Amino acid sequence: MSIARSLLAEFEEQAPITRKFLERLPEDKLTWKPHGKSMSAGQLAYHLAFIPGGVVRFVQNNPAQAPDFAKFPQPANRQEILKTFEESIATVQTLFQILLTRQ
Repeated sequence: MSIARSLLAEFEEQAPITRKFLERLPEDKLTWKPHGKSMSAGQLAYHLAFIPGGVVRFVQNNPAQAPDFAKFPQPANRQEILKTFEESIATVQTLFQILLTRQ
């Protein structure tokens, strides 16, 4: 199995686990912060949803500009987080499909 296939298999195994976590985040706790200087629970969940596709977009940019992680938006609801996660998954899968067709 190629490295790309192995990474895609691992990603596809972990994505449903992450989705379950995001689906269980209580909507009434999205603005809760463990500390005044911390991101809110919603921002942290958004960050988690954004990362897979964000990494792909980051490495595709030339020259790469590091995202400002301190400015993740405050999501209005869980659906916004899940939509971001679905877009992130699609970005990763698209990249892997391109990589796998080149082999």
